[in-house]
Amino acid sequence: MSLTKIKDKTANTAEDILDAEIKSKRLSHAYLFLGCQKEIAEKCALKFAKALNCLKQTGGLTGCDGCISCRKIEHFNHPDIGHIHAEGISRQTKIEQIRNLRKDAYLKPIEARKKVYIIYDADSMTEEASNCLLKTIEEPPKDVIIILIGSNLSSILPTIVSRCQTIKFPESKYAQKSHDEKGSYIDEFLNIENRFQSETLEFIKRPKNEQLKTVDLLLTHFRDMLVGTGSKGTGLSSELSPENILILMKELLKSKELLQSNVNPKLIADYMLNSIIGGRNVSETSIYT
Repeated sequence: MSLTKIKDKTANTAEDILDAEIKSKRLSHAYLFLGCQKEIAEKCALKFAKALNCLKQTGGLTGCDGCISCRKIEHFNHPDIGHIHAEGISRQTKIEQIRNLRKDAYLKPIEARKKVYIIYDADSMTEEASNCLLKTIEEPPKDVIIILIGSNLSSILPTIVSRCQTIKFPESKYAQKSHDEKGSYIDEFLNIENRFQSETLEFIKRPKNEQLKTVDLLLTHFRDMLVGTGSKGTGLSSELSPENILILMKELLKSKELLQSNVNPKLIADYMLNSIIGGRNVSETSIYT
């Protein structure tokens, strides 16, 4: 995965980058707004869409907020600004949504100078949706900008990331607090000594969205270990080789798919524990095969 385009900036600096791009008229056709605090990125996406289409053309990342275009964007009823959210029980962005985006993107704008599509849950796209979006980004329609918003880089197709102008937003105090909560989700998996004690895990009692969050946090934990940015002193994870971490991450991704398919959480917890505790000896043969 190429990370050379990632701008590790504060929120203000991220806005400065977008402001400069509007002024220079050197806009990318796709942006990835990356950050744990999605609300900040979402507000910036709306601000960007307004600035691109403000009827007073202020010339930077500041719409007038008073013209009909700015007001429509603010109230989510502009015909040329698309909003794509994860849907259904699985809370995924599905291929039908991206197909509709792709079809609409090639139509001429009704009112806007630039059509803007905001994908609010870019890290929840199915594989089919991701591949469909990739085709759109590879062959970008004229006067169309796609903004992806996500917090989990490892859940976004690397080829999509490489084709986006990626701007990293900072963590707010709330997001920093969420790191303390991270341990409450994953420590039970990392520190348990018996792979046959899944019935003791809080994981199986949590709602599905929190179970999915747990798997994502475990994926982030092991990815950080792999690239050398995570703590290596947490339980069993410190004993895993890089090769086994990659295999374990593959198993966790499969666990996430099974959760989304409504497989019994107790069974999934068994598999996850088997992968984590047995990681030092795991082979390329998946426990799911």
